[in-house]
Amino acid sequence: MYYGDLDTLFFNLQKKYGGLYEVYNGPERVIWIGDAKLIKKIHIPSTKTNFPFRSRKPWVDEVGIKTTGKGIFFNRNLESWKYNRRILSQTVALPSFLRQFFKTTELVFEEFDGYIGNLLNVNKNEEFDLSKWIVRILSELSSRSTTGRPAYTLSSYYNRLSSKNSKKNIQWLNNYLTDLIVNRRKEIANIPKDQVLSHDILTLLICANTERGPQFNKPGDEPDEPMGDDDIKQNLYDVIIASIDSSSHTILIALYHICKCPAVKSKVYEEVDRVLGNDRSSPMKYEDLEKLTYIEACISESMRMLPTVPVIFKQANNDDNLGDFKFKGGQEFFINYHYVHHDETYWPDPESFKPERFLENKNIDKISYMPFGGGIRICPGRQMGLNSAKTLIALIFKNYTVNLVEPDAPLKKSYIWANECDELKVYLRPRNN
Repeated sequence: MYYGDLDTLFFNLQKKYGGLYEVYNGPERVIWIGDAKLIKKIHIPSTKTNFPFRSRKPWVDEVGIKTTGKGIFFNRNLESWKYNRRILSQTVALPSFLRQFFKTTELVFEEFDGYIGNLLNVNKNEEFDLSKWIVRILSELSSRSTTGRPAYTLSSYYNRLSSKNSKKNIQWLNNYLTDLIVNRRKEIANIPKDQVLSHDILTLLICANTERGPQFNKPGDEPDEPMGDDDIKQNLYDVIIASIDSSSHTILIALYHICKCPAVKSKVYEEVDRVLGNDRSSPMKYEDLEKLTYIEACISESMRMLPTVPVIFKQANNDDNLGDFKFKGGQEFFINYHYVHHDETYWPDPESFKPERFLENKNIDKISYMPFGGGIRICPGRQMGLNSAKTLIALIFKNYTVNLVEPDAPLKKSYIWANECDELKVYLRPRNN
């Protein structure tokens, strides 16, 4: 039995045994891959790939994730997966959605800013554990942008402070989303057709391929079908889980890396002041996002150093070979992105945090950098996640002087399904105009 950080264990095993090794979990044989050249075959961007699915193993169902042929993350029905992927990926890439998502991010940050200001008025030397705040910011943002309804996670946490370990109740969320979809359909039916609807994901999915919403076509321009309630529910579930867990810890780990390096932090402040201005009252604009190139480079380098999802699993449909080895159909493969991101073949001095890598080298080999996965299973909401990270990091540094309480301490993190920042204590001081 191993007790400790499994990501670190897997990284060290890959370092010891090389780009391809096998382990046994009881009778189950699992192949670990840390060689980017071998991963390339698994990540062929075509539905004809021999690796279209994540695990078919029963443990996926045992942890509460029902693989019912709906949604995208654990959907084992390829035709259903293609349909859901097609609709969801186009929905979260709509300019109207991304603009509303940005505005919602700003509004949620303003709420956070107000609570922090009130707490600082009481105790100017207060420490803030951003790991608690950022997760709640992303929970609130996810709820509002996905369902159109607030979750009130920030206000409840603020009220507790003025006086993580809650497990997600999958059954509760399932029932909540079921009722929400039914009620939203009724609301839309009663809204005049000439009235513009909101651009949250729930509304967009309900209205997709109907007279009230965007039209998405199959390959060959054949019209797609409207989405049923079960598909909508599973897609909402997928988005909510991914947008809270992955995004919040991506932001926290990036903040840690930025604050650990004074030279990097100085450049972040310089870019924020140049692009957004140094007046705390001036709003950030959606068009500012593409100008925040250094902050984006910091996020990219942080995801290289410590990807939130360091390992993904795939399964071969049929017999296949990787390198000089042959494998039977059904073989499960674990792809170690964390290890690939530290391969000196692609990343000189891989243990150093250097955002400039992503500014100076525009031709980074795609197989060496996969923070959002790859192939047909690449994350459909990657632009949404990157936008939320850039917006929140920019607003934090625009409004506050941020310093780590323990600047020499290692990142306090753990790994279960993903790398999670367990604690990030900082001093926040409002910046002068």
